Amino acid sequence: MRLLEAVSPKFLKTPVQGLGLAEQKLLWLVRLRFVALFSQLPLTVIGRYYGFLDQAAHILFTVFLIGLLGYNSNLYRRIVHQELAKISDFYLTLQVTFDLVAFTALLSISGSANNPFYAFFYVMAILGGIFSAGRSSHVFFSVLLICVTAIQIQPVLISPAAFASILSPQTLPYLLSQVLIPSVAFLIARSFGELFNDGQRRLIALTVRTERLDRLRALGSLSAGFSHEFATPLQNAKIRLTRFLSSRGEDKRDLEECKLSIQDCEAVLRRMNFSQLNFSEHDFETVGLRDIAEEAIGTWKETSPSSRISFSAQTGEVRVHRINFVQAMFNLLDNAAEVTSPTEEITVRIARHDNHMKLTISDTGPGLNAEVLARVGEPFNTTKERGTGLGLYSTQLFMNSIGGDLSVLNLSSRGACVELTFPRLEL
Repeated sequence: MRLLEAVSPKFLKTPVQGLGLAEQKLLWLVRLRFVALFSQLPLTVIGRYYGFLDQAAHILFTVFLIGLLGYNSNLYRRIVHQELAKISDFYLTLQVTFDLVAFTALLSISGSANNPFYAFFYVMAILGGIFSAGRSSHVFFSVLLICVTAIQIQPVLISPAAFASILSPQTLPYLLSQVLIPSVAFLIARSFGELFNDGQRRLIALTVRTERLDRLRALGSLSAGFSHEFATPLQNAKIRLTRFLSSRGEDKRDLEECKLSIQDCEAVLRRMNFSQLNFSEHDFETVGLRDIAEEAIGTWKETSPSSRISFSAQTGEVRVHRINFVQAMFNLLDNAAEVTSPTEEITVRIARHDNHMKLTISDTGPGLNAEVLARVGEPFNTTKERGTGLGLYSTQLFMNSIGGDLSVLNLSSRGACVELTFPRLEL
């Protein structure tokens, strides 16, 4: 029944749910094989009838086709039932290389270069360029050259006396062109394949980022509602506690601790409210990134004089809201200062790229574990004992509002690095 599905036009384009991108590619290749193999079965009969195939070649050709159909049916079943392990680029290249070798074998027993279907070498070269990736593409290209050359010189392999005719001025250019054309087709398809793969990677990254932003917005709405409902009774409790403290003279240590806890709650709520500001409503201005960063660092140093900062920057203009940028810098510098020894430096770098500016802040702390890195930018995601994670969260929202991005990574030596990517204005 699986084989009969191949005659349907929907067979090549009907998706199978739950498959990844590599599995979908392999499934498409397997379905294409079915179409090619089924089309060859009646042609063998025609070839035998008109004398293109002798009886021995016809039997060998048919047995070979049936074997390929059996292999392809089993592979199709394993893909549909998701029995294959994770498919790598090398595995895809191996499959299309297998097709090339099988096609060469079929040609060798049915007329070699004189077979009208020799032109399908160009199709095989294009498929190899699309499906192969990375260094594995070199394997396919090498096999392609060997197969094309072998088919062209097969008469010499059968009859060495024909060697001189192949090297004649009339024949040699033709043979070279038959090797060159599939090679050029492969290289062109390879470049388009790279563009396609790069587009797929960008699309997947954009989808993941969009889903992550949706989760952040949902968390933000929840936290905003929580802060709104919680702020009023908390303020009433603070006022009553302050009055109680001022009217009693005995030991007030427990009450003081209670008041400090309420003040901590207030600070959290203020930061939650700040993180939910609609940045698009602010007035943006065009500024030099180096100048505004240097200004923010100087202001921050006034409250943290013991911290040491190494600052270097290239020039470039960006469009930001000044207050929000400075607040974001304060959040990141505070985080870096908490894990950096006073004898070591926080490193701030600004680099100019083709279409963006990148600001990095690096510390010399212990770095972040994998769980925290996976949830960077989410509220309440923090490694600090009394932290809230709202600093990075509000910075993430600010960067998104200007079309930029925030990422965090561990350095290979020691510490962590926060990267802020800003769109450049002058290109």
